[in-house]
Amino acid sequence: MLHGRRAEKVALDSLLARIDDGRSGVLILRGEPGVGKSALLHYLAEQAGRRVCLRSRGTESERDLPFAALHQLLRPIADRIPALPPPQRSALRTAFGLEDGHAPDPFLVGVAVLTLLGEASAGAGLICLLDDAQWLDSASLGALIFTSRRLEAEGVAIVFGVRVGTDDLLRSSDLPELALGALDESSSAGLLEERAPGINEHVRDAVMTRATGNPLALLEFLRSLTPEQLAGRDPVVEPLGSDSGVERMYVERCRGLPSATRTILLLAAAEGSGNLRIVLDAAALRGVTVAAFAPAEVAGMVRISQGGFEFRHPLVLSAVYSSASTGERLDAHGALVEAMQAAGEHWEDRRAWHQASASIGVDDEAAAALERSADRAIRRGGIVAASAALTRAAALSVDDASRARRLMAAADLAWRAGRPAQVMALLDAARPSFTEPEQHAAALFLAGMIELRSGMVDKSFQMLVRSFEAAVEAGAGFAVAALHGAGEAATATGDVAQLAEIGRLASSIAPPTPDDTVGLGMLIDGSRSIAGAGPASTTRMEHVLDVTETLSDPMQLQWFARAALYLCDERTALSIYSRAVSHARSTGAVGSLTPLLGRLAYCEFLAGRFTDAATSAAEAVGLARDIGQDVSYPLACLALVEGARGDEDACREHAGEVLALAVPRRSQLVAALGSWALGLLELGLGKPQLALDRLAGAGSYPHAAILRWSTPDLIEAAVRAGNIDIGRQAYTEFEKWAPSSRLPGVLAANQQCLGLLSDDVSHYREALVFHAQAPRLFQVARTHLVLGESLRRQRARTESRPELRSAIERFERLGAGSWAERARTELRATGETSTKREPGAVQNLTAQELRISRLAAEGMRNQEIAEQLFLSSRTVEYHLHKVFAKLGISSRAELVRIDLESS
Repeated sequence: MLHGRRAEKVALDSLLARIDDGRSGVLILRGEPGVGKSALLHYLAEQAGRRVCLRSRGTESERDLPFAALHQLLRPIADRIPALPPPQRSALRTAFGLEDGHAPDPFLVGVAVLTLLGEASAGAGLICLLDDAQWLDSASLGALIFTSRRLEAEGVAIVFGVRVGTDDLLRSSDLPELALGALDESSSAGLLEERAPGINEHVRDAVMTRATGNPLALLEFLRSLTPEQLAGRDPVVEPLGSDSGVERMYVERCRGLPSATRTILLLAAAEGSGNLRIVLDAAALRGVTVAAFAPAEVAGMVRISQGGFEFRHPLVLSAVYSSASTGERLDAHGALVEAMQAAGEHWEDRRAWHQASASIGVDDEAAAALERSADRAIRRGGIVAASAALTRAAALSVDDASRARRLMAAADLAWRAGRPAQVMALLDAARPSFTEPEQHAAALFLAGMIELRSGMVDKSFQMLVRSFEAAVEAGAGFAVAALHGAGEAATATGDVAQLAEIGRLASSIAPPTPDDTVGLGMLIDGSRSIAGAGPASTTRMEHVLDVTETLSDPMQLQWFARAALYLCDERTALSIYSRAVSHARSTGAVGSLTPLLGRLAYCEFLAGRFTDAATSAAEAVGLARDIGQDVSYPLACLALVEGARGDEDACREHAGEVLALAVPRRSQLVAALGSWALGLLELGLGKPQLALDRLAGAGSYPHAAILRWSTPDLIEAAVRAGNIDIGRQAYTEFEKWAPSSRLPGVLAANQQCLGLLSDDVSHYREALVFHAQAPRLFQVARTHLVLGESLRRQRARTESRPELRSAIERFERLGAGSWAERARTELRATGETSTKREPGAVQNLTAQELRISRLAAEGMRNQEIAEQLFLSSRTVEYHLHKVFAKLGISSRAELVRIDLESS
């Protein structure tokens, strides 16, 4: 019986109700050791009924073994793994060491777990119980957190039990938590009365005072008393010890056991995973048999079964290990190494860690064993475990060269795992041992990338440039990667001098491959152009799409796309990013997909494909939050779409969040995008002075590329606000490069600016000619609007009406309601009215629903859609039911006939 846990039981019962309704849920139970987390997980298991119940428990000895806990959890449903989609099946089998292959994307493992749990839950529901989650290996925990964040309609519940005060991934996961406090006095008394009926009142009060509401302490203190003491007939002379801690009680209990029992318990504690065979083999090497367990069983410290053994509580294991001397621990680990050596290759990774634990000082053999273990972990996708192994191997290394090499490898893995603080600590430890110039360059590269991703963006540029120069001098292979990082930093700051420097540096090296030759050339042209030292277009652009057709390297593709955006060629950038996103989806590269989707969303926004842009940005934001990446860029793109559409509340909320994230880091690119979004919003709402303030305010975050894209909006705001001189001044910079462009969109924008500044309709008509060659849908609608407005002012009402009607129709199709209303007001001024078109049912679909609907309309099955979007097939089915209800249809055949195209 659970005492004093009414609220907790209600929360767990509600989880069961959710999965019975076909929904999913997650809960973290966090509390002190012994407070009752395991008891609540046991309660949930007892209530499982016909539902599938999977259980796993973290152990300290396995926290550095990648996917150990996940393998334990999924073992009962492992027969379903062969039915997973091929990329997911391969990722999970590779993670479990069941097949050789490329190291899987760690988030793809999470997708595979999501799919597997969703399929296993069908018809009954499924519960995952993770006890002692503070000791789950990081690879398993990362996959389970990713899965937990994407649960929706699978009928799956995941519950973690974790100690307070532990630095674990769950703390920063934003998953729902329930804090377990101490039992109140009444509940404590009830527990004692249940376990010791008739306990003396004074003894009961003494136990309750010492236990302070901790259920495990209550029971263990109770166990320490004799029947006579419980009845109050024998005196209790400090029966609970001088230290009321439960672990201290276990330590004292351990010291009272026979020597052989202490030996076998220490071997069991050092082994940690509960493998009875290995413990007995190691014990035999020390002349101890299984009979030595008996006194510990009687004392209630361990439970032995035919299949294995377990400590009564993790605090017992901790007490056994901490009460042993250093020499005893070293000997125990040595015995385990011998036993595992005899057991074969299956034990290599565990043996390597025990070999390290059996060593004091340097031990090159143990270091080499850990390095081999790290290599195996990398192949399985356990990069955090590999980093830990290499860090320990470095501490055991006999010379500076080996120590530095292993620490740098550990730092690189920690960087790939998204642990910047750990990277910096490893770099600090490695620097005194550097023996090669390449190591200094690599340390600069990692430090610069950390600064770029999570620190001060402007500071990262100089660090990465220095890394590039040092790498070139040392002949290091990562020189191009360092230049790529410096280029990203220059893009983020928008600093013209830095952009020009990227062009100069790109010109200074011999590209490693022919593809890099074209990519670097584009980067040079783009950097020079945006820095004002080159033309607005390049002949290389004509060959870009052919060159990128066979590329899959995200770095190369992003170079091409970034250079295209420097030149304001969003069509080429859009094509490249679309290809990169498709490749990331097909290979399950979840970590790469998020930034690619953000860039794709920006290109779709520029092209006026607002629905596509909003859908891509929303998916990128969701994925970024799920895997712990920066959300500011895709969130800025979402705000741009909302600003253009006049979605006031959403735009202000998202742009505000963007500025709060970007300004402190001096990420001028993202801050400028946020300011631009707010300027577009005010312009569409008919508040030109506010729009001008916002767009001119983008100058507070000067970014050459964004200023180039947003200048036409600033000029329009200035003209409408009656500040034409500001508009002319802005055009002075714009005309330095725009007229020389061979890109229709740029030439159309240039003509529109001239029309705004002169009110000469011929410029607008010329702009429409350029738009016809490569239409930017939103800009086309705005050109029709300003042309219609200009004609009306010139009293050419009849001529203005078709332009204004065209603008209204286009704005409504884009969902740009505020702009459509402006055009409608202008049309009324000509003497003609226009009925406001009500939004169609398709516009009521969420971004997720629209993406799923499109894929379904293309003929994809639910499982195929789930693979594309990293969801479960049951969640896809759930969303399609909602789509059918919103659209008033009942089949996929009807869905095909609905216009779901972007606008």
